[in-house]
Amino acid sequence: MTAWDDFGPTDLSNGVMLCKTHHTFVHHKGWQVRMGDHGHPEYIPPEWVDVHQKVQRP
Repeated sequence: MTAWDDFGPTDLSNGVMLCKTHHTFVHHKGWQVRMGDHGHPEYIPPEWVDVHQKVQRP
């Protein structure tokens, strides 16, 4: 996923639905989101949350 303000495309393949709180986590608290091989988003916490940055899958 590439954020729109980082020149990411505005299309469904580059989007994930997030509530306001989790949207803030991704943009301002160091979390990353990517699309997994299974077609579902995966969330990667910043090092201050998990030093191993283990992928979180909902």
